[in-house]
Amino acid sequence: MPSNVDRALISEKARALAESGDLDAIMLLVEYYENEEKDLNKVVSLLQRAAELGSSDAMLKLFPYYEDGNIVEADHNMCYKLASTAFENGSLNDRAGFALGRCYLDGIGTAVDPLKAIEYLSISLSEHDAYEVAGLYYDKAKNMLDKQTYISWLTKKSEEIPYCKYRIGKMYEEGDVFPENKMTAVSFYLQAAEKG
Repeated sequence: MPSNVDRALISEKARALAESGDLDAIMLLVEYYENEEKDLNKVVSLLQRAAELGSSDAMLKLFPYYEDGNIVEADHNMCYKLASTAFENGSLNDRAGFALGRCYLDGIGTAVDPLKAIEYLSISLSEHDAYEVAGLYYDKAKNMLDKQTYISWLTKKSEEIPYCKYRIGKMYEEGDVFPENKMTAVSFYLQAAEKG
């Protein structure tokens, strides 16, 4: 663990690099002010700067500040803008898909749309299974749809989104909607795994 002198020197060098727009330095300072200085005003200010420079990570870290009105004024339109821009950037689609799915599920800065919500949450779940809470949001969005609309959407998207294949497999395994068939379930699970 670096000493206090080392930390101060590192933060001074990071500040100098951040002044020139170095995203890595800005994000290093974000960590420094979150963990060492405990200065959320500086954290938000740095995240805003990094987001303006195109950092998807910064956009997604800003999302809860704007959602909750912590440090900045609550602004759900900004939440939607941050999530959709981060998703369009394409580098953090697991996290951005989760944020965007929540926007469509709960009407954060956009109209409630359960089909769009499950689509973005499916992308999030396809790319990173650590988002257990994304599964809860997914189920909430699914329950807003009638069964036929959901099955039709799931079947249509199954070639595009691996998580959809997984969900179809689960329905065959459990005999939910489709007749119980463990072999067909395994086939869908394998297809989902092959796609990621």
